[in-house]
Amino acid sequence: MARDKFHPNVLAALISDGWTITHDPLRLQSGKIDIEIDIGAEKIIGAAKEGVIIAVRSRICV
Repeated sequence: MARDKFHPNVLAALISDGWTITHDPLRLQSGKIDIEIDIGAEKIIGAAKEGVIIAVRSRICV
């Protein structure tokens, strides 16, 4: 996959915002269909309410 000139800037912005780059590129397959997405990233978000703590894993594909 050919990357455009903005690819390094998008990576840097995601990383500086606390995202972890999980795939570069992210390749998906479903049957005979192959899809390639530029970047896959995730971020763990923690929250607490009334003594209960949860962790939410957010995912983004750019």
